[in-house]
Amino acid sequence: MTKQESNIEFSPLSDPIGFWKLELKELDYNDLIQNLYSIKKDYPSVSKSNKGGYQTNDNLHLSSQFFPLVQNINDIIIEFTSNPNSKIVNMWGNISSFSNFNALHSHSKETHHMSGVIYLKCPKNSGNIVFHNPLNLDFAISNTPKESQILLFPSLIPHLVEPNLSQEDRISISFNFNK
Repeated sequence: MTKQESNIEFSPLSDPIGFWKLELKELDYNDLIQNLYSIKKDYPSVSKSNKGGYQTNDNLHLSSQFFPLVQNINDIIIEFTSNPNSKIVNMWGNISSFSNFNALHSHSKETHHMSGVIYLKCPKNSGNIVFHNPLNLDFAISNTPKESQILLFPSLIPHLVEPNLSQEDRISISFNFNK
């Protein structure tokens, strides 16, 4: 892994395809987690790449409960892309219990989109995210999630999340943004 600017770390899948790691601080993750559990209680899961587990609709970025998170991520995206017009276009929550996982998928066919995920709760053995090189699916890089870590990656990169082998939920929020 090579260090880029300040606290951004780049992990290449091939040149120049890869993913970036950043840290997001100063948010109340407990409130975000409780908001996701409230949504889970009131709304059925969306079924996309999740096998088991719960996934919200992709409009969390429009909910006032998530505005502080959206603002923080949008600020990071603007700095990351050097484009003041970059912003989140959709956002959804993921709650994965024991044995739940996400199958291999990508987020968008749009070449002008990037994707990201922030981890709110990721107990030990709750499953790594694995990025595959789109030109050679046999080549992959695994990343063990850390709470408050954001991963940014091109939306076209195929990826999966391994099964949660802990007895606690793994909780994350995923998003797509224009660059």
